[in-house]
Amino acid sequence: MPAAMCGLARLAAALLLLTATIPAVSAYQAADVCSVTVTIAYTLPTSFELSFTIDDQSTTGSVSLQPGTFTIAINGNLCAGGIGFTGTSTSTVITGLETSPVSVSITALDTEVFAGEDQTADFAPIIISVSVSPTKIRYNETTTLLFGAIDPAPGIDPTGYSLVMSGAGTFNPAGKSCGAGTTCSIDYTAASDDAGNLPFTLTVTDGLNTDAVTGYVAIDSSGAVNFDVGNYHAPEIGTVSSSGDSKANYGTVEVVTVPVTDVDLAIPALSDTVTLTINISEVQTLLDGDQASIGCSMAHVNQTVTDTGADTKDFSVTWDPWYGDANSAEFYGETWCKFTFVITDSQSLTSQVIEFTMAAIGT
Repeated sequence: MPAAMCGLARLAAALLLLTATIPAVSAYQAADVCSVTVTIAYTLPTSFELSFTIDDQSTTGSVSLQPGTFTIAINGNLCAGGIGFTGTSTSTVITGLETSPVSVSITALDTEVFAGEDQTADFAPIIISVSVSPTKIRYNETTTLLFGAIDPAPGIDPTGYSLVMSGAGTFNPAGKSCGAGTTCSIDYTAASDDAGNLPFTLTVTDGLNTDAVTGYVAIDSSGAVNFDVGNYHAPEIGTVSSSGDSKANYGTVEVVTVPVTDVDLAIPALSDTVTLTINISEVQTLLDGDQASIGCSMAHVNQTVTDTGADTKDFSVTWDPWYGDANSAEFYGETWCKFTFVITDSQSLTSQVIEFTMAAIGT
């Protein structure tokens, strides 16, 4: 059994303790976790489990792994009781003949349930694991990139995966993509011209929303391959509210607050940013006699943004439907306008779509 494999469980446990705050908004904090339980479940050659627990006084531990097929599960145990974070790797095979370590990456998901009202019928898929085996290859040797993903929506699996990666070698499948399912396996065979860092991005989709993991393959003169993975998360819009009663009477304005949370904003190394896209359309008019509609125009909409926390921002959207109007209130009836808000981050990940209706009232 290679010596490098003995620390595999230790690395998985340390990963949880170091990154426990990343996967969710309003999440449990690292300080909430007092211990981590690591469970290694074999399916071949026989089915059995072994586990150990690392407390908050020590982030080290090791176990010798016998050849076979197994998964590694990690649970972050809360000091107050219960499990705060949980994650399971994809299935991994070791033969005992490896000359280089097999790398397994696990994403631990926050188990805390969000309070409040769900404003969307769809959820973005989440990449939960990345496995690379072997981690070192030379010219004409092959490494396997294995990704695991889930969709939080009940009964829905990711519909497709696509890999973008430079390099002069060959990929299997050649299209660097996978169909629907919870796993995706892509082989890369190194070419003689490969050198330096080979950046890659793996994107998973459910047909509407996406998640992505980025990194690079580093090939040195000896053919060693190292992976550095950064996992980005989609932004989320909170509860949208207006300054008044969603009605802009003649000569007045309405200010809408669009609160946004993106956990990646709090991670300086990711350099993440978010932008708000607004669309407006007319949905209803109520006119008396020869009264006119003021219409629904983006020319009457302005936005500003304010930082409200390490990973939160408030977008203020000002709607002034009467700007520049030279008529009187009696000239207009009621015009109801639907606003559509969506947030996009620097990795082109998008939030849920929020619709908000307001009215311009003449008389």
